[in-house]
Amino acid sequence: MWRRAASRAIRIGGRPALNAAVGLVRPSVERIGQGLYHEVFTVTLPMTIYVYGANSRVTVRYLPGTEVTVHAALRAAFGIRLTVEQDNAGLYIIAKRLPVAGQITRADFTLTIPPEARLLAQLTPGSLVVESAEETLDLRPVRLPEPRA
Repeated sequence: MWRRAASRAIRIGGRPALNAAVGLVRPSVERIGQGLYHEVFTVTLPMTIYVYGANSRVTVRYLPGTEVTVHAALRAAFGIRLTVEQDNAGLYIIAKRLPVAGQITRADFTLTIPPEARLLAQLTPGSLVVESAEETLDLRPVRLPEPRA
């Protein structure tokens, strides 16, 4: 497919057209290869941050203010669909593993959140690391499904 597009670019616009096309595609390919994501959200407190991560590690840092910083480093980024959205109810971070990639994909998140924000995380499988917490942390018991007979 790329070969066909390259030869067409050379036929239509010559080498300058091909160089321009490569210049447009290269940053996207490099970004996918690195698998890095970074964004800062301004939030209205109180609010909830929802995290669903498949094969993920989430590090949470508390910092007073009204900003949530999401930094993600994705390994084998082609096998993870990352969605980060915000609405009036909260901030949603979803890292869903695509079936074709198997277990080689991994997402490592670092979240910087205000102490007043509520965090709801579902990691399948995954780990949660809490740094710089000076507030009370309320970890509710996890209900596991009953084994089938």
